[in-house]
Amino acid sequence: MAKYKRVLLKLSGEALAGPNKTGFDEATCLEVARQVKSLVEDGVQVAIVTGGGNFWRGRTSETIDRTKADQIGMLATVMNCVYVSDIFRYVGLKTSVMTPFVCGAFTELFSKDKAVKALEAGEVVFFAGGTGHPYFSTDTATVLRAIEIEADVSWNETAWYPFKNQHRRSGRGINDHASAKKCGSGGTCYDVFWTVVSVIADQTVNIG
Repeated sequence: MAKYKRVLLKLSGEALAGPNKTGFDEATCLEVARQVKSLVEDGVQVAIVTGGGNFWRGRTSETIDRTKADQIGMLATVMNCVYVSDIFRYVGLKTSVMTPFVCGAFTELFSKDKAVKALEAGEVVFFAGGTGHPYFSTDTATVLRAIEIEADVSWNETAWYPFKNQHRRSGRGINDHASAKKCGSGGTCYDVFWTVVSVIADQTVNIG
């Protein structure tokens, strides 16, 4: 039996790029999709936030306005979520992509109710576009969405944040923090996700 019922995973843009360092590495994304599928098949509700560093970061340019630069970064995360969600569908998962701003027919506008309903229906829900505001990173969006959907735990590649019984007691988003196994400089996206899958599935993994 899975250790957690509802989880939120943060996947960096660089992880999506794999050894290519930019764009997408399909083999890496397929491996991630297969591992997430094992969680869903075990009854875990999975939501995902992606970064956009494989295309753009708000601080990439020193010549354009920071707000505009951050907005480009938000769009990079939308591209990532649309791509990865379709990779997930290829392996047999149902997915939806939500953004905090209107994005034509590509995504759905975020709402907690819709997100939770999709998760309960077994869909993997992707949260794209960060918080929708400049000056806030996708790490901030990860914590925000995890609290909103009442996730049991939020994984941000190198750290996990238990939420249940923590923010309800104090009204704060994070009270406890534990460092998880880190990938070395040669670590790959699926090294990180295998650690995540192991812990969520209640297998033995060293954390500390």
